[in-house]
Amino acid sequence: MALKPNKIGSDNPKPRAERIFTDRVEPKEAFIESLKSVNEKDYSVLAFYGLGGIGKTGLKEHFWDMIQKDEKLKDDDIVYSYYDFEKDKNSTPSEVYNKLSSRFSKNFKVKFTAFSLAYLIYLKKQNSNYEFKKETLPFFEEGDIISNAIGFLSQNAGSVAGLATKLAGYLYKKFADIINPMLKSELEKLESKEHYEIEQELPRFFAYDLEQFKEKNPDKKVVIFLDTYELLCKKQPNDADTLKQDEWVRDFITQNQKVLFVIGGREKLIWDLDDDWKEVLTQFRLKELSDDDCRYFLNHCGITDEKIQDNIIKCSCGVPFYLDICVEIYEKNNGAENFENLKQHDVTERLLRYLDRSERATLELLSVANYFDKEIFKLIIDKFSTGYPATMINELAKFSFISQDDGRYYIQRLMKECLKNQCNTELKSEVHKLLFDYFNAKLSDLSVQTACGYYIEFINEAFYHKENIEGVEKAIDWLLEKFEIYLEAGVSFHFIDILLNLSDRDIDYGAEAVFSYLGLAHQDNSKYNQAIKYHKKSLEMTKGQFGENHPNIPKSYINLGVCYYSLGDYNQSIEYILKALAIQKETFKENHLDIAMSYNNLGLCYNSLGDYNSAIDYNLKALKINKKIFGENHPNIAVSYNNLGLCYNSLGDYNSAIDYNLKALKINKKIFGENHPNIAMSYNNLGSCYLSIGDYNNAIDYLLKALEINKRIFGESHQNIANSYNDLVSYYCSLRDYDTAIDYCLKALEIQKEIFGESHPDTANSYDNLGICYGSLGDYNTAIDYLLKALEINKEIFGESHPNIAGCYNNLSNCYLSIGNYNDAIDYLLKSLKIQKEIFGEIHPNIAASYGNLGKYYSSLGDYSTAINYFLKALEINREIFGESHPNIAAFCNILGACYFSLEDYNKAIDYYLKALKIYEMLDDDNNAEILKQVIEELKQRL
Repeated sequence: MALKPNKIGSDNPKPRAERIFTDRVEPKEAFIESLKSVNEKDYSVLAFYGLGGIGKTGLKEHFWDMIQKDEKLKDDDIVYSYYDFEKDKNSTPSEVYNKLSSRFSKNFKVKFTAFSLAYLIYLKKQNSNYEFKKETLPFFEEGDIISNAIGFLSQNAGSVAGLATKLAGYLYKKFADIINPMLKSELEKLESKEHYEIEQELPRFFAYDLEQFKEKNPDKKVVIFLDTYELLCKKQPNDADTLKQDEWVRDFITQNQKVLFVIGGREKLIWDLDDDWKEVLTQFRLKELSDDDCRYFLNHCGITDEKIQDNIIKCSCGVPFYLDICVEIYEKNNGAENFENLKQHDVTERLLRYLDRSERATLELLSVANYFDKEIFKLIIDKFSTGYPATMINELAKFSFISQDDGRYYIQRLMKECLKNQCNTELKSEVHKLLFDYFNAKLSDLSVQTACGYYIEFINEAFYHKENIEGVEKAIDWLLEKFEIYLEAGVSFHFIDILLNLSDRDIDYGAEAVFSYLGLAHQDNSKYNQAIKYHKKSLEMTKGQFGENHPNIPKSYINLGVCYYSLGDYNQSIEYILKALAIQKETFKENHLDIAMSYNNLGLCYNSLGDYNSAIDYNLKALKINKKIFGENHPNIAVSYNNLGLCYNSLGDYNSAIDYNLKALKINKKIFGENHPNIAMSYNNLGSCYLSIGDYNNAIDYLLKALEINKRIFGESHQNIANSYNDLVSYYCSLRDYDTAIDYCLKALEIQKEIFGESHPDTANSYDNLGICYGSLGDYNTAIDYLLKALEINKEIFGESHPNIAGCYNNLSNCYLSIGNYNDAIDYLLKSLKIQKEIFGEIHPNIAASYGNLGKYYSSLGDYSTAINYFLKALEINREIFGESHPNIAAFCNILGACYFSLEDYNKAIDYYLKALKIYEMLDDDNNAEILKQVIEELKQRL
């Protein structure tokens, strides 16, 4: 760009980006916080670093502005000085101290008497013929102690012998109120030192004066700014040599306690290699301005056209200095359309001109990668022989435009773009091919059994390089193949970010598939509303492209049906699945896997609606089709077995349920290994079944295995985790450990609310479980509150006739019975029994539970004969379902014993108590067994 003066009388210059200070929230807050505590801490150092033009000088100037105007700082009395290693030119330590003291004196009237005297002695010692002139000594004031010292030194020109002693003696006599014995002694000691040794002593005298100032002004806060620090610390062969270069700065800071030092430079300081500086030094890397801040600046420059703004923002990458350059180029060329090319010519040369040939060649190749580490660095160096040593990655990484994070190196966006545009096209293609092969090789053992988050980065990088080699269409095909592996593994949520980035690029090819896969990925992550949005978008695109009866249309309907099922909207789910089934039956024969999938999903919906016969019918149809297509060992067969297990568990046929779940588990283990959501599902289902039949050891074993797998795959906040927690609630309730049960229940509820909100069957289930737990602890009011919440949600979802409604009625009845509200208790009981008989008929555990509750109701009224009739009905149903050795049998025998005890029919009471005792002893329930033994002994004595 041609040089152009800004003459007096010309238009006002446009504002520079670094002067309109924005988007530095973290550094500003750090500065404010450091100022708050500066007088309480011995040492405070803030360092801000980043590539040239990123706004470090602007930050310093903004701090100055904040000191004067910011609401947070206006009550603070702050004095400051600064030194810029570029603008102030001379970077010798003595000159830095001199400039800092002069600016403190000039701007804030801080007296640097001791330092000025020591500095005068230093100058004279350095050059005995030094001529002291007022214009060369900015701290000179006519008539003060310094002017007297200068006069004395001027009279002694040409002689340095005894200089300090004579000067100190002279000043001590004349200014005894300023030069105390201690300071006189310190000045006299300078006599024996060489000039370079005196320079090392200057910080002590500087600190002495600053301390005197702070003692007289205890509320003032002192700040020293050091800018363009990279000119002081240039590259050295090793860190030890680099540290030696600015050792004097650290010594200066050490002398000046309770002073905030703010340092700005291109490179990160390496002082924290010394443990003493780790707690003192806080560093911030200044990043690019945000797009919004860039627009703010461009609007301020009068460039308001959004398209032009977009172009400039893209080219400048948010670097303030280069944003200025882009604006200048734009103005010079009157908004020429080839602005980007102009930028490349002007900006690129400014960025790259200080790199030597091997550095530039190496960085051009590295810019093709999204990042590089030691392995990638060596790979590229070995392949292309740029002349840069393969072992010198740490030296290359010291450039301010390269940032490091956890062993990886990133080139700043603007620099990366410029480097990449300079790289030869054929070379770029070779680098892309090399890196695709590198990342693709890391996916060699990717399979359904190994799919996890570890490989996602390699997939993302390989996709980027493949696109650059073969084009976006082939890259998308390759990517979606990998997605299918993750989908089968049940962990496709790992692909969400990759697919979102792809969907944002507005690529037509495979767009409907990308949106469909985004929906599936969100399903795996329990984000069903998001999933529905993407499935509907995919459905709309597929309909627009292929019409209503394309084979992909039913897949979208099925996906939507699954989402609505997971949200508890079973009727909506059935509606979508039936739409899919209608198209599938027209398109395919009856024996097709898509039709089997629809049957399976319908089975799940009807099971959740409490229509177990319809559910079993659909699941058996699906199983029959899947067996014809796949034989016995296929994931689809396992799905049918799992679904049948759920149905039989709901019907109380636990043996059949266990049988189906074990079949599913066997198939899933063979296909997926141990670490898969389907394995966890089988474990959870088996745990629930064993819990229902009172086999607590097997129950807890399976439930904990399921929880472990789900946590390993999904982390802490997922629907499957919540399901595991709720199953554990049932286990701990069975053991009467209600505190642990409540803890798990609250964990489940927190996850469910985050995923579903309030209106969902799973949320209602957690409220129901909390009600049961608090009721068992005797806190009936809390229990009733939770149970009413559960009832309200279930009614909203299912209407009046559903097993969940009956369960809520039953649990509410128990609570009202316990607090003596018999009218509400019997009302809820009869409502519950009516619903359950309609759904289950007579032989079901829920019916037995309702009869048991009716028995409790009548026994509470003292009507033991009626109570006994209901308890016997409950006992008979439980025997038919569970056999003779189940906790439910023991519980009802115990209750019947108590009823006969109350009727003083002790023989029958003993008979039932003995039956209960036998079961408790068989189950190793020592607590209940011991209680019963005492009761039986008491009854025998009565007889």
